[in-house]
Order: sequence, then C-alpha cells, then structure tokens
Amino acid sequence: MILPAYNVAGYIDACLESVTQQDIPASDYEIIIVNDGSTDDTPRHIEQWAAKHRNIRVINQENQGLSAARNNGLKQANGEYIWFIDSDDKICPNCLGGLLGVCDRLQTDMFCVGPSIPFTDKFPEDFDVNIYISDVYNGGGNWIKSGQAIMVAWGYIIRRSFWINSGLNFVEGIVYEDAECMSRSFYYAKRLCGLNKFSVYNYVQRTDSIMHKLLNWSEVQSFPIIIKSLNTFANNIKDDFFIAFYRETCTGAFINGLKQFKYNKGLKQHLNEYMHQVHQAGKIYNMAQSLPKKIYRFIAIHFPRLFLKIC
Repeated sequence: MILPAYNVAGYIDACLESVTQQDIPASDYEIIIVNDGSTDDTPRHIEQWAAKHRNIRVINQENQGLSAARNNGLKQANGEYIWFIDSDDKICPNCLGGLLGVCDRLQTDMFCVGPSIPFTDKFPEDFDVNIYISDVYNGGGNWIKSGQAIMVAWGYIIRRSFWINSGLNFVEGIVYEDAECMSRSFYYAKRLCGLNKFSVYNYVQRTDSIMHKLLNWSEVQSFPIIIKSLNTFANNIKDDFFIAFYRETCTGAFINGLKQFKYNKGLKQHLNEYMHQVHQAGKIYNMAQSLPKKIYRFIAIHFPRLFLKIC
C-alpha cells in the first residue's frame, strides 16, 4: 500500500486504522506513507502510527505533489502488488486476504476494488469468486468495453512487476494525473477483473480536494500536458480501438479544462493561451456519436468563448 499524505491531519487516523485492520499478518504487507511536506499536524499522526505498526514505513519529502509522492513511494515498494490509497479515504477492514487471494488465483495485472458501486465496511465471510467477482477480461480494451473501467489510481490493486515492466509512472507537476497514467495502463494490461457486488474503497468527498475546488491557471495548464502525452502515445501505437480511446480521452480533458474558465472568472485572461497550448499539444477530435453531443463539442473546439456562454 502506498499512501501519499499532505495536510490530512483530520483524516489520516481513520485511513490508517482501516489499512492496519486487515486479515493477514502485518509481516505479509507493507504500508508506505509518503509525507509530501505537510504543514499541519499530519507528520505527528503518521509517526504515532509508525511507532505502533512495524509494517509502516515513512518517507518524508518536500512538497512535490501527489504524482511525485506516488512515484517515490513506488520506488521503495517491495510487495508483489501495489495499491495507491489516498490518505483521506478508507478501505474495508479485513478485505486484503480475500482480495490478494483472488489476484493470485486469477493472475491479474489489475484488479478493480469497485469504487463506483456501494461501499461495504464488512467484508463477506462467504467471499466467493464466482459470486462477487466479474469475468476476467483479456486485455485492457475488453475491460474498457465492458463498461467497468475507471481511471483512478486508487481503484485498482496492481501487480507491481506489470507496472514497472510497462514503464508506467505518474506525470509530475500536474493535476488530474490519474486520467493520463491509468488510461495508458489499460493498453498494457493483459488480465483485468474486479468486484461486481460491492466496493471495498470508501472515497471521501472533501470540498477542498483538487476534484472539488476551482483550479488556478497553473493547474489548468495540466490539461494540455495530458493531451500532449496521450496524443503522443496514440501516435506510436497501431491499435485502432486504443487510438480512438486516447483521442476521446484527450477531448474530455480539453473540455474539462475549458469548463474551468466558466467556473473561475479569474481565468478569463488566459483563454487564448489555453487554446494555443491545446493546439500545440495535438489535434482535438470530435468523435461524438449523437448529433447534440457532436454540436456541443464542435462549439467547444471551434468557438470556445461561445461555448462558455451557452454551455
């Protein structure tokens, strides 16, 4: 388990209680906490837990952001599997033994812990692969087509050798880094499945998290970086499905970035620069199937100021 931690003093105790309350010996799994230059009481909470649990290791670094914290935690990981857990969230107690058993038995590269379905804080005693687990999908393309794919790092237990051999890393210095990295992971993954009746990951909705706050200009510039990365990736592969998938992801990133100008009026002066950066990053495709969505995207791509007024 790799837990980046930045100013989460009010949340990290609950998170660490959940990850230490598991059904396998502490010697069988590691908890790597990366303190990303917290300025609140987070370091004290971490040290208290580390003093009581020998499988907790702490990395202290200057503030470098979520991507760097995850990447640096991964460099120190020794386990067969990795699970990126945000330190303001929680997982189901006593779930790890059953989940790792499934990963071993089915030889998965990526196992989805099901955050898009209801969370349970009581792992079923009658846990049965035939009841609670989806089919195993050969290839990330089939996983995406199944409709179960989610592009969040904390949503998967991942085979560490797969991640390393695929050359995967989080782009540092940006926000929404999961969309860039996890979408690439699907291209390389050979065997994927996940929970289909309940979730063991409790995603905590924080109003001050990056997912729920207005982005500043520096953060908005993450979207052209994501677009450039995925366009470059798509241009170097020959799989038609994934080329279309990355083009669609780029279009989504572009529109998500553009919407920030509607939410945050202080960004208005940077709109021309944003569009310039997007065009430099690569072509934005309008691959919508329905006419209303096609028109919506056409306006966004060609008339961004009009889009911000009417959408």
